[in-house]
Amino acid sequence: MGVTGQVGSAAFTYDLEHGSRQHKPGYGFGIKYDYYFSSHWGVSTGLNLSRYSTQGKQNEAFRMDKYESLGAQVDDDEISGNSREYELRLRTGIWQESQRTLLMEIPVMALYQIYVGERQEWGFYGGAGLKLQIPVRSKYAMEGENNQLNISGYYAESNIDFGAPGLPPMDQHGFGTTETPENALLWDGRNKLKVGLAGTVELGCIKKQGKI
Repeated sequence: MGVTGQVGSAAFTYDLEHGSRQHKPGYGFGIKYDYYFSSHWGVSTGLNLSRYSTQGKQNEAFRMDKYESLGAQVDDDEISGNSREYELRLRTGIWQESQRTLLMEIPVMALYQIYVGERQEWGFYGGAGLKLQIPVRSKYAMEGENNQLNISGYYAESNIDFGAPGLPPMDQHGFGTTETPENALLWDGRNKLKVGLAGTVELGCIKKQGKI
């Protein structure tokens, strides 16, 4: 049994349609128990706390043809007294978001070790298996200084996307662009993650110690 620690790149893998993802430094620590039932083969388990950090970026400015539809809405026009349907559209410009997650991990691995040299003091080992990942805490936050958010309303009857980039804002409807969406929308909070199962591989060197 022993204590473990890790420092390095630790991030989640996902794809951004109009952006990029970067791995950020992470770390972990825990306890580990190895049991060898022969001179070469053994099993390992333990309990770890690991911090994962990921940064997502969108480097494109607004484009009229790039938007996410938020569904059909109804505009109760008080002037004409007639209701009109429109499509609510969302566009994000240059933005940067970070996600930080703390996981409790329970690994189970098969181990193989081999000693080398005439005195058989030094050797190498490898392990492979699975680890159960249980979310402890996960947060996201908007970062950076050039984040942009645009909300517009497309009215099919007039074929106009009111509040879209390049068009005047319509404050009474909330259509237009904000340069600080993190302030307007409080763009931070907690992620909802499920229990996961991931593969794990471990490589290292070993040295025999004298009897205590």
